[in-house]
Amino acid sequence: MRFLLVDRLLPTADERHIAGLKAISLADPAFEAHFARRPLYPGALVLEAMVQVLGWLAIRRQGFACSAVLTVMEDARTPPDLAPGTLLRLEGEWLGGNPRGSFGRARALCDGTEVASIGRVVYAHVPVAGPTELEAHRRAYGSLA
Repeated sequence: MRFLLVDRLLPTADERHIAGLKAISLADPAFEAHFARRPLYPGALVLEAMVQVLGWLAIRRQGFACSAVLTVMEDARTPPDLAPGTLLRLEGEWLGGNPRGSFGRARALCDGTEVASIGRVVYAHVPVAGPTELEAHRRAYGSLA
C-alpha cells in the first residue's frame, strides 16, 4: 500500500490554511482482499490523509527544511461509511508553532458536509538533509503557492 493518501493539494495563497483532494476508488489498495461484499474505505485512512495534508502545511511554513512527524492527535472523529466514488476535500488549519514543532486542526468534507475531523494535531519538526527533496515531492502533488 502506498503511504501518500492525498491525490492532490489545491493552490492557496493563505499561509494558515491548506486543502487537498482524496478520491476514493475501488482500485485503491485499501480494498485489495478486503470488503468483498460491501467495500467501505477505512476511517483510519481518512484520518491519515488529513494528517498528511496538515503536515504539508507545517513543512511549507518551515521552508521545506524539515519533516513533520505526528506526535499527538486529539478529538478525532472518523467518517461512517465512505464507499468507492466518494470525493473528499481535506482541509487543514495551522494554529501555531515554532521551529521545533507545530499544531493545527483538520477536517474532511464530502459534498460540503463535514464527515471527519481532528480537533488538534501536534507535529515534531525533524530537520532534513535537503529541502530540495521535499520541494520535489510538493511539486508532484500540486501547488502550495
